[in-house]
Amino acid sequence: MWNRLIWLEVRRTVARRRYALLIAVNAAFALYAVLATRNSVYPGTIMTAPIAFAVSYVAVSLMPVVAPFALGDSLAADRVSGYLMLQLTRSVPRPLLASSRAVAAIISGVVAALVSAVPCLIAAYELYPPSGGDPTAAVAFLPGLLAQSPALYVLLMAALYGLAAGAVATCALAVGTFVRRPIAASMVAVFLLGTGLVIPVQWANPLERIMFASTWQATWTTPVSMTLYWGAIVALAIVVATARLTQMDDCS
Repeated sequence: MWNRLIWLEVRRTVARRRYALLIAVNAAFALYAVLATRNSVYPGTIMTAPIAFAVSYVAVSLMPVVAPFALGDSLAADRVSGYLMLQLTRSVPRPLLASSRAVAAIISGVVAALVSAVPCLIAAYELYPPSGGDPTAAVAFLPGLLAQSPALYVLLMAALYGLAAGAVATCALAVGTFVRRPIAASMVAVFLLGTGLVIPVQWANPLERIMFASTWQATWTTPVSMTLYWGAIVALAIVVATARLTQMDDCS
């Protein structure tokens, strides 16, 4: 049942116009990075356009900010439409409802990020092929991978950024169990980013995690630490959403 619920939610998400708009907006900002960063001078090296794109992709993309509006409002919207109540009356376990939607948000976020990155990579290599310089001099985040395969480097960063977007959207899903307005649930992204202004510990700061391109020299900016951090947030959001759904007497 869990697998069916996940793919049902994925299909519902990708069929929305907002999802296509999310990909279009993300791709537009990434294309802007390709054009705006060519011939840019970075500390210690002059980056070629594909390498500059790899470094600047996360810095210019707004995906984690806008993703909740496309990926994270389903619980609040389904409360308004009555679809959530229909699922509950069919004895669908409430932990499965919360976790399946969270996993679907993560899958949809990663796919959207990767789809947005591919055409921009093609454009970067076609318009501005690599031409010299040390691409690893300015970064500490997997410099070996950047030197060997800039394209794979960008796709990994895009996947991590999609994971962050899915995690923020999962928080919006949890908020959707408390409010009936989808737009209010989606605004959790603003709150999540806002906490970054007051959290003094860098590795625990969601704003630093989302904008990890600005902290290349930090030892905690690794794929494993990023995955564990956002995974912990997703797990917490699932627990909150499940507890709230369990307490609900009327979800209509």
